[in-house]
Amino acid sequence: MSHLMSYIAQYGYLGLYFILGTSILGIPIPDETLMVFIGFLTYEGKLNPVLAVLFAASGSISGITLAYFLGKVFQNKVLQHLKKHAGGKRLDKVFNWYQHHGGKLLTIGYFIPGVRHLSGYIAGLARLSYKSWL
Repeated sequence: MSHLMSYIAQYGYLGLYFILGTSILGIPIPDETLMVFIGFLTYEGKLNPVLAVLFAASGSISGITLAYFLGKVFQNKVLQHLKKHAGGKRLDKVFNWYQHHGGKLLTIGYFIPGVRHLSGYIAGLARLSYKSWL
């Protein structure tokens, strides 16, 4: 974690953007703890709170968008991996939920640790319209 903090201290907003963007792809980075550190830096006056929120949101949006396109483009490989770890019947239920409630599930899933890392991939696999969840 200290490595991430020094990365943000060195690269500032771009570091924040990059870290949050890659964490959405499933790389195990403690997003919540990182955002507490960002809050501390804004309190100390080292980061502008508006810019910190903009770069954090932009990084997350970029990451989930990339996950969506990866799920869509590499559908067979991603689907095999998920079936191996989650099971086929469970995935069928999730795909049905996404077909009926796509954008809402994507939004709700973002706020659940662990689920947020899969939401973009599942949306791409379910072939949701990109416009429907923006």
